[in-house]
Amino acid sequence: MIEDGNKNEKVSTPVMNHHQDLIINNNVKMEKTKSRISYFTIIASFLLISMLTYVSLSPLMKVDTAGSESTATVGRFGSKNFLGALIAGIADLSNGEAIDEKPSSEPTSAPTRSSCTDSSSNGEATIALEQPFCKKTGGKPPSLNAFDCSVFKSIKEKFYGRVNKVIESHDVRALSDIYAQPLRLVFHDAGEVDVTNPNDSMGSDGCLSNDPGHKGLLEEESLVYSLLDPMWQLYCDSISRADFWVLIGKLAVEKAALPDGLINIPYQYGRKDNLECSAGRGRLPDAQQGFEGENGIIKVFVNRMGLTLDDAVTLSGAHTLGHVHLKNSGYSVQEPPLKIDVNAWDDSPTKFDSEYFRYLLDKLWTAERPDVMTDCTKNLWQEDDPQKPSEIMLNSDMSLAYSIFGEENPHPYGTDPNSNTLGNHKCSRYIVPNNRPGCINPLNSMLPSTFDLVSKYADKNDVFLEGFAKSYVKMTSVGYGRGGKFGSLTPIQCDE
Repeated sequence: MIEDGNKNEKVSTPVMNHHQDLIINNNVKMEKTKSRISYFTIIASFLLISMLTYVSLSPLMKVDTAGSESTATVGRFGSKNFLGALIAGIADLSNGEAIDEKPSSEPTSAPTRSSCTDSSSNGEATIALEQPFCKKTGGKPPSLNAFDCSVFKSIKEKFYGRVNKVIESHDVRALSDIYAQPLRLVFHDAGEVDVTNPNDSMGSDGCLSNDPGHKGLLEEESLVYSLLDPMWQLYCDSISRADFWVLIGKLAVEKAALPDGLINIPYQYGRKDNLECSAGRGRLPDAQQGFEGENGIIKVFVNRMGLTLDDAVTLSGAHTLGHVHLKNSGYSVQEPPLKIDVNAWDDSPTKFDSEYFRYLLDKLWTAERPDVMTDCTKNLWQEDDPQKPSEIMLNSDMSLAYSIFGEENPHPYGTDPNSNTLGNHKCSRYIVPNNRPGCINPLNSMLPSTFDLVSKYADKNDVFLEGFAKSYVKMTSVGYGRGGKFGSLTPIQCDE
């Protein structure tokens, strides 16, 4: 989730040489004005300003090495005029006009369609997160009697303390990450179960396979590795990692719903950690698929997880937090994203509410493959505004409200890699004749059975929050409870 660049990047020599050329050119112009100021004074002045400003701005300098050549940007001043950054606000000595330090007000050009040069997957994750091992106990599982409300409240206080620091920093993208990444972790942990296999031991077990779909959760830079696992080690003699992950997910949702919404997710403990979870590889949902398919909604949520279609719709509402990340999933409309709503599902990715469902219905969505996406097997849906790269939906999202797949067609309309119809297929609540929901190009007013629940959640946030609490408990309790092969869970009420 958090995908910030390296903080210790250096400015390339060619760029600095260019800056020196600009300074020399301006000195020549000054000499032509026949000013009484000496040539030596001008040089000394520029050198002094450059040195002082470089020192002050150097922490802001970043290098983009994504392309074949390195290019430099300097904080908010942009990359077009480094001299303007150095002497921002000082008159340009060549023409007497002030240098404009503000970015161009011209509208952002529309993301162009990818040429599909790469149809491979997004690669494997570099795994840093180890399987659960409590250092305090030498790997022994905690005693059920060790967990109580004092442990619960201590974990809550510590996690919320970190969240509050992010809130105080006013870093909205970091806030989105600290809410969304723990929730994604819980979903991915629970999503590797297969209840149809009597010998399967997966589920909410504190263990992730090496599935490529886990990218962003397993690496050193992930919050799971850098924040959550060290935090669990403080309490691992009292709570399993599986229980800890479920608890942190609950706390993240409840905090992100405030102040406009109130959700209280019941909590149960007693989940067992799994030390071997390679069997879970290949079981995660595929965002390219709709209801059907080996990793479609029905196969994953209903067949393998033992949930219902209503649960699948409700749990999809978790997309109201966070963003897609190109290096993790291969989906993006803009790199780097310039606004908080870019690559998010709605315009408030730090808030847990039903806006995801409202956006799904009320926006005019167009099937696209932006230029930054080079995997020809993938597409996403953008708001139908070429000057506004912002929110997105995936095929799995769109399938909850619209019939985007044609008969006997493995690809949604307009998303076949061999098709030239990308950008023509559009869906919305008010698009077909008589302002009815559906899609056009081709015209399709057929609606999935889940449309009514999507519509209900879009209109009533409190109904969604209530439904999500129930579905979250079901998802994280698969295999437990009456008749469960893993035993039972113990409910505990510690919320004030």
